[in-house]
Amino acid sequence: MKYGSGNFMIIAALALSAGSASSQVPDVPSALPMTDPPVTDQPSGQISAPSPVNMITIKPGAAPSPGAASATPAPGGTPAPTAVEVMTWSTKALADEVALSARNPETKPKRKKGAALPESKIAELRTRIARDEKDIKTRLKLAEHYEAEQQPGKMVELLRPVAADLSRKGLLLLARAYQLQKDYKEEIRVLEILRARKEKDYHVQYSLGVAYSNFGDRASAIDRLEESRRLNGRYYPAYEALLRETKRDSRWNDALSIAQDTVGKFGGKAKYMGELCLLYAFNGYLEKADEVCRTALSKDPRNPRTHVVLALVVKDKDGLDASERILKKAAHQFPSSELAQWAAAELYWEKKNQFAALKHYRAAVKAEPDSARSQIGLARAAFEEKRYEEALRAFVRACVLNRVYVQDLRKSASALRRAANSEWSSKYDGAIGKCGIL
Repeated sequence: MKYGSGNFMIIAALALSAGSASSQVPDVPSALPMTDPPVTDQPSGQISAPSPVNMITIKPGAAPSPGAASATPAPGGTPAPTAVEVMTWSTKALADEVALSARNPETKPKRKKGAALPESKIAELRTRIARDEKDIKTRLKLAEHYEAEQQPGKMVELLRPVAADLSRKGLLLLARAYQLQKDYKEEIRVLEILRARKEKDYHVQYSLGVAYSNFGDRASAIDRLEESRRLNGRYYPAYEALLRETKRDSRWNDALSIAQDTVGKFGGKAKYMGELCLLYAFNGYLEKADEVCRTALSKDPRNPRTHVVLALVVKDKDGLDASERILKKAAHQFPSSELAQWAAAELYWEKKNQFAALKHYRAAVKAEPDSARSQIGLARAAFEEKRYEEALRAFVRACVLNRVYVQDLRKSASALRRAANSEWSSKYDGAIGKCGIL
């Protein structure tokens, strides 16, 4: 079965910004405030969060989830909003996880055993280079030391003057130095020299793909990664990087195909099955997602994301009660997982169990204080329970993390004024400036 009753039906366009050095945030309808800002990879600014998908229409009288885009409930109860398209919390959870899985891993220096050298040895090597500027072997040894010491500037200083004489190993080390400096344009230039020397070098093709990705040229990144995979069908890093790029490019069928190929080539390891589980769910293949997610859980029951994704699939297939059993267990098993706690809170809010929802929002914020979705959920839930001091702290924190939430704070202040609660309405009005908005 593909797609369920509506939670996973694609109604809005699935879009990631096109690859460029300065990708733009996908357009969002003004009537649909985003619950969290798009996730970006620094410094190139690549957007790796899907734009809102799987929207539903909130009918008059329906209570939106506190962690999804919605109006703030009035102190006396939930008002009847006008019909407006919003992102469901379950869709938001999947979109957030897809966004996180599409991020490039942080570039870290490789620490080779024995690469770091004592000061006396460094002095000796520098003396050799001073005597013979063409001593490439000595330059490479010293450059490896500086890589281990996280000093890419000194690597460039050593290798750039002799770039024309460097072997494959030396050029890869120079490209690595530029990568560590986040100078992706120079990294690409060096790697293109290597590619011209030997186009069938799958590792160089892969490295170029990653460099183009970091630079923001998604089309070139996909081309190079596809070529790397074609040259060596058993090179896993190419599959992993290509999967990230296709997700960023909203090529969901391609992403699913790559995830399937990964399992076929490298076996049903928990990591690969977990990724396949997420993509089946995000694409709306509920029966297959249910099967694969359960397989992934049997291989690695300690991954909170897989528990949550399975619960979202079951929610659409079998209803809230079946989903609750999975999320309740996940929230108990992973008290420090913001995702598990936030998802449990959202489900309980949807079931109108406000006490349980508030409990899990608090746990989510404790697990990750900088989670805007958890802070705004806590704020709205606490406000509904007339815990105005706790709600105010969470509103302020949420809008500091994401300025779109200043609207919730303003609406809450307005609701308090309508309820003739001058003390708290004044405090809420006074807190708006803390969001950094005039």
